[in-house]
Amino acid sequence: MSEANSIPEQIKQYYNRGLLAFEKKNYDYAIELFGQSLSQKKDFADARHYLHLAEQRKFQENPAVTFSVLLNKVKNIFILLKALFLDVKNLSYQAIDEYEKILTGEPNNIYVLTRLAQDLLKERDTLSALKVFEEIKMLDAANLIALRNLGKLYSQMDNYASARGCYEAILKFIPHDPEAEKGLKNIDALGTIKESFGSSR
Repeated sequence: MSEANSIPEQIKQYYNRGLLAFEKKNYDYAIELFGQSLSQKKDFADARHYLHLAEQRKFQENPAVTFSVLLNKVKNIFILLKALFLDVKNLSYQAIDEYEKILTGEPNNIYVLTRLAQDLLKERDTLSALKVFEEIKMLDAANLIALRNLGKLYSQMDNYASARGCYEAILKFIPHDPEAEKGLKNIDALGTIKESFGSSR
């Protein structure tokens, strides 16, 4: 079931209009609408996910010229410093807003996406964090931070098949990785317990 089904009607309208704009490749309007959704409900994971997708598609289809890229990077350095300062002060939600500003111009910035996902976890916005870690994995299949966090999050959600896939991916890159091996053992143990519980009923 989509998360949007449990969202207040006014916010859902922004989101649904954003989806239509996204499908029509009107990415600027989609970004605006998904941004409106998030401004009213900061833990709206689907809106955040599609906001990032729209930013990525816009970036792919309309790459900035070299001078604009350089100017944007300079501006984003100051925004990043502000975000990191907010993180030091444990003002995670304010830092999240700053990271999102950077992603507007650098949607594939893995470092910023990672910081964003970690702050979402601090704010207990698990679903949003999971979606951002999945975005990172799409950009870099060997990203160990994303794979480790996804393994933990999927395990917590009882999605053991996805968790197993993440841990197995880690072992392909780092054979005998202790955290991944422990994660797989925990999944196997939980599966055995559930099977035993089911057979005893």
